Amino acid sequence: MKTLKLLVLLVVMSAFISSCQSDENTGVPKQITTVYTYKGLLRNLEGVNGELVFNDFKLADIIGEDPAKNLESGEMQVASCSIEIEGLKNIEMPDGEEAILNNFTVTVGSNSPVLLGNCMVEPNAANEFASDIPQSTAKFIGVISDIFSDLTKGTKNTALKVSFTPNVDITASSGVYLKIVIGGTYYYIEFE
Repeated sequence: MKTLKLLVLLVVMSAFISSCQSDENTGVPKQITTVYTYKGLLRNLEGVNGELVFNDFKLADIIGEDPAKNLESGEMQVASCSIEIEGLKNIEMPDGEEAILNNFTVTVGSNSPVLLGNCMVEPNAANEFASDIPQSTAKFIGVISDIFSDLTKGTKNTALKVSFTPNVDITASSGVYLKIVIGGTYYYIEFE
């Protein structure tokens, strides 16, 4: 009987000690609100429908290693989000012509490709969009939403595939960039 009481006392004490230790390791809820800008160099040969892959979208680069590792959730801040093709206006063309990135398409991770349209300096049709101006219409925000979703779930990183057919050679020295701005609030647990 004495052994049974001692055994029950040991079990109760170990449960109490375990519960005290778990309280110490629960951490403190924190949040970070930030706007992150990504720039990837675009290049392709005239008339070639080439594909570029950008593998460097990592949540840790946006909010840091520890917050990314302990992320609980995130909220995209749509008002701070945009996509821009930067530098296309600087490409020299013969008079009366302009540089065009035809059928500019973006694929985020394993999501379906999204055709954003033809990118040019002075668009004049429904399937065209302006370069060197941040774009934040529904289809552009949809691409950013896919990026944000991949960054805040699973492996907390994603890859981007971009394809387009330019009407002129776009080289590294052309200085044409894909610029993506992502605003978000990230909720995580900070452990001591």
